[in-house]
Amino acid sequence: MLQSINKIALLTTGAYENSWYLMRKLTQQFPQVLIIITRNPPSYKQRLSFFIHSVKLTIKIILRYILLGQKNYLPVQPPSFSGVICSDDINAEIVYNNIKNFSPDLICISGTKIVSDRILKLAKLCLNLHHGFVPYYRGVSSTDWVSFQRNFDYYYVTVHEAVTALDSGPIYAEEQIKPYLFENYDSFKCRIKLFGDEIMLHVCQNLQTIKPVPQPDNVSCHNYRHKEKAEGFSIHAKREYESNDFRRYVINERDGGEGRLFHIVNRYLQKREERYALQPGLYIVNYHEIINHDDLKSDYKIPSIFTSIEKFMLHLKSYTNDFETVSMSDGLKLLQQGKVQKNRYLVITFDDGLSSVKDVLPYINAIGVKPTIFVSSEPLLKMKPLINHQELFCSRYSKYCKSVDTKMLRNKYQLLLREGYKTANCKDEFVEFVSNAYLSKESLRQMIYENKVEIGSHTSDHIQLSDIDYEIQYKKIYESHKAIERLLNTSIPYFSFPFGKLHHRDYCSEYIASYTAQHYFSCNGGINQTPGINGAILRIGIHNETVPALRSLLSRQRFR
Repeated sequence: MLQSINKIALLTTGAYENSWYLMRKLTQQFPQVLIIITRNPPSYKQRLSFFIHSVKLTIKIILRYILLGQKNYLPVQPPSFSGVICSDDINAEIVYNNIKNFSPDLICISGTKIVSDRILKLAKLCLNLHHGFVPYYRGVSSTDWVSFQRNFDYYYVTVHEAVTALDSGPIYAEEQIKPYLFENYDSFKCRIKLFGDEIMLHVCQNLQTIKPVPQPDNVSCHNYRHKEKAEGFSIHAKREYESNDFRRYVINERDGGEGRLFHIVNRYLQKREERYALQPGLYIVNYHEIINHDDLKSDYKIPSIFTSIEKFMLHLKSYTNDFETVSMSDGLKLLQQGKVQKNRYLVITFDDGLSSVKDVLPYINAIGVKPTIFVSSEPLLKMKPLINHQELFCSRYSKYCKSVDTKMLRNKYQLLLREGYKTANCKDEFVEFVSNAYLSKESLRQMIYENKVEIGSHTSDHIQLSDIDYEIQYKKIYESHKAIERLLNTSIPYFSFPFGKLHHRDYCSEYIASYTAQHYFSCNGGINQTPGINGAILRIGIHNETVPALRSLLSRQRFR
């Protein structure tokens, strides 16, 4: 780990906004910077043309911010190229000699061709800025490959150590970036690159505190090269970005902007998408708590992670009419065999391991299907509830004990989170209520023995993974998964991330999940269509929708 950075060598193209931004910022923030570019500096005529273009672009950016709350980078003007070394070959002798004489503490690489090993050895550390999620998207044109494969969750920028093997060094930072509503492809790719510059600058400024994370070596990865692109590849990638499917992705994520007008427009577009027919593919729907209709009459508002048993039965009938319902293992086989591209299949899953699943399990089994239950280890091993159920359980309990103080219930729940049921007063009715809300290890073993369910893990305690570092995530994902396998005496092939949004996890979560289970799942919507695409398998979160609302929700899903 570098203790201090005084001298940085930047290797970049020098021809685009992201290069200019990085050149300017590095020279402002570090005392000695050597810049080597591979393209000739822009001419006076090119600078003037870009200035005129940037004025028009600035007006559009300001208007989009005012109307839709979309924050973007203002156009970056070309910097001074005084003292900059230009060589069309990044591995030329002149480049090597200048870097050697400069003796940098750090080499930063952005947008060049592969840098030779002998140049990489000239600094204590070399960092590469890559516009893709590694190891899934190594090599060139990562943004285009993500678009081409409709794997829209994986628009990322990565700062990793530059080593001899292409894009395979330890990760210093890896951040997702999401497209905006109505943002054209060129603007989005420009924003990705400028966002990457910010991440690179952040890493350079905080190297002393960043602990790099090795890339997993047991997952499928690919080094994309120019020769693999079919004729018209870039056009096809852009077409996928501009497709109806991509629009569904953006509007369902609901974070392609901010403000009242944005939400009005976004909801209008959602309503338009609901008119379309259900697409073929593998639909994996996800539930949490199943409650009785009487619980809905509580004076205390129940959080949305529930479905009434009456609504669930109507959902189940709708599924049998519109889909061929299958178990998870069968559904994933159909996906890998490419059979889901012509027909609609549906898998039912439940997160959090709540005991209310027993109320509907006979009805699911009756249609010849085994649901998949994703369980967390703390309720099973440490006799502690999950943090995300506090409001749900307090609200449900208040229905039966109207005189109870909800603040007192929350305090009791916090005590249970810290100490578990065993150290709390076992005769307390609320403690017993919470304890019985989770499936016991005996119930799970019996379900597995009778071949009624499939099992997945769901972290130890359902906290937001993006807030914690790699070592803690490893314990909460991998070690928890193995502990549940030992407890239930069975191999568990599935893992699902807690919470539905992508920002609730990070690249560490993805890495650990990739070697924890054979298959891992997200829950931010989408239909699985194409086999062999890296990343989390898509699931759709279901709550207490009416049947028409459920059908509308499923019909506006994007497919991958």
